[in-house]
Order: sequence, then structure tokens, then C-alpha cells
Amino acid sequence: MQSVHGWSERKLIVLNELNQSIGPIVSIVKELGSFLGTLARNGIFYPLNVFDWRKLKTHDDMRNYIKEKYDIPEARKDYTLSTIQLSWRRYKHRLKEDHFYAYADEETRMASRPQNVLETIFKDLLEYWKSEQLR
Repeated sequence: MQSVHGWSERKLIVLNELNQSIGPIVSIVKELGSFLGTLARNGIFYPLNVFDWRKLKTHDDMRNYIKEKYDIPEARKDYTLSTIQLSWRRYKHRLKEDHFYAYADEETRMASRPQNVLETIFKDLLEYWKSEQLR
């Protein structure tokens, strides 16, 4: 999605009567969905070691960034954040499946840390997941 980040002009998103994104062409709608998914994995806007979505302080910054790239009608503005939230939660779930449950000990888990997740953030995640198991 590097091409989207480099855009200088906004792309229009058209809605139908049910406020669903339909165009102007299908590829732009799909591109928007993929773009929102990449934002969910952006550790600056949405750090993985914040465990409650509501406590994140970056929602307004993210909305503004999305507005720089896409002209989305107000009726659909909540869609963008809910899509990012869902992607963020899926990403954390996938990390837990692939890097916590898949290994029995901390050393192996750290050795298998995904390169795109900072070591300090990953340690916080592991500690949180361990504490969840104890409850």
C-alpha cells in the first residue's frame, strides 16, 4: 500500500442508499479496505501493547490521515475506524496463535518474534498473554 501513502490527491468513495461503499469503481473500494488493514498493523498509530482499543489516543490522527487519502462521506466515517479496529484485533489474534500458543517457552517465543514487531512491544504482548492464562 505504499502507493496510497504517496498520493497527493484524494480518491472519492461513493456510497449507495444503504451507506455502503460501492465505487466509483470496485478496485478503489477494495484498495480502501486493504489500506485500512495496513493502518491497523501500523505500530505508531495503533501500538500492539495497548490492550484496550478505547484507550488509544490516535483515532483522530488516523481519521485525518485517511481523509488525506480518500474523500469518504460523513455517513461512512465510523466504518473506517471500525474496520481498522477489527483488523487490529485480528492481527493481534494471529500473532497470539502463531507466536504464543505455537511455542512452549519464552525463549522460543522471542526467537520467533516477527521482525515487524519491536522486541519491547512483543515482550509486553507475551506478558499480557501469560497473565490472561493465569486468570
